[in-house]
Amino acid sequence: MGAMSTGEAESILRKESERVSRLADAAAHVLEAERQSGSLVKRFEQLSEQVLDKQKELTELEEEVAKRREDQDRQLKDDAKSFQDELDLRKAEREQIRKKLDELDSELADEEATLTAKRKEVRANIAALELEHSKRQQELDKDFAERKKRADAELADAQKNLDNIRNTIRSLQQGLPAV
Repeated sequence: MGAMSTGEAESILRKESERVSRLADAAAHVLEAERQSGSLVKRFEQLSEQVLDKQKELTELEEEVAKRREDQDRQLKDDAKSFQDELDLRKAEREQIRKKLDELDSELADEEATLTAKRKEVRANIAALELEHSKRQQELDKDFAERKKRADAELADAQKNLDNIRNTIRSLQQGLPAV
C-alpha cells in the first residue's frame, strides 16, 4: 500500500475526528443515561418501597374490612335470629289469640243459641199466659156478667119489693088496703 496523500489523510482524519466526536457524544450520552438511570433506579426503589407500603396498608385495610364484614355478618345473623325468634313468638301468640277467639266465638254461638231457645220458651210462656189470661178474663167476664145479671135481677126484685113496701106504706098512711 502506498503512501497516502495529504488530502486522503485529511479526509481520513476528518472522518476519524467526526467518529471520535460522535463517540464522545455517545459516551456523554451513555454517562448521562447512566447517571439518570442511577437516579431512576433510586426513584424506582423509592416507588417500589412506596408501593410495598401501600400494598401493606391495603392488605391491612382489606383485613380490617374483612373483620368488620365478619362482625357485621355475625351481628346481622344474631339480629336476624332475634327477629325470627320474635316473629315466631308473635306468630305463636297470634295463633293462641286466634284459638281463644274461636273458643269465644263458639261459646258466644252456644250462648246465643241458648238465649234464642230461652226467648222462644219465654215467648211460648207469655203466649200461654196471655191465652190463660184471656180465658180467665173471659171466665171472669162471664162470671161477672152472670153475677151482674143475678144482682140486677135481685136489685130489680128488691126494687119491686121496695116499691111494694112504699105502696103499702102509702096505702097504710092513706088508709087504703095494702097491695
